[in-house]
Amino acid sequence: MSLKPAPVRVLLRVTGSNVDRERGLQELRETAAHGRYLEPFAKLVLAVATLRDNNPAPARELLGELHRRFPDNELYKREMDRIDEGAH
Repeated sequence: MSLKPAPVRVLLRVTGSNVDRERGLQELRETAAHGRYLEPFAKLVLAVATLRDNNPAPARELLGELHRRFPDNELYKREMDRIDEGAH
């Protein structure tokens, strides 16, 4: 929850939501592996999470999968290039 902006954290606490980062990442991994409609989004969020953890290799792999699947989307290629340059 600490990665969320302060107003979001307050809202989650007020509503009684208990956010566990590791559980959330596990659910994202499951969605990325078995999801149908949200699979690309789950992979993108996982790529961001691995970059935040200073682990660019899995992020690049996820972005590569997305780029092969959606070659017309320049975002994935551009982000892979940034990882290769060490910008993250």
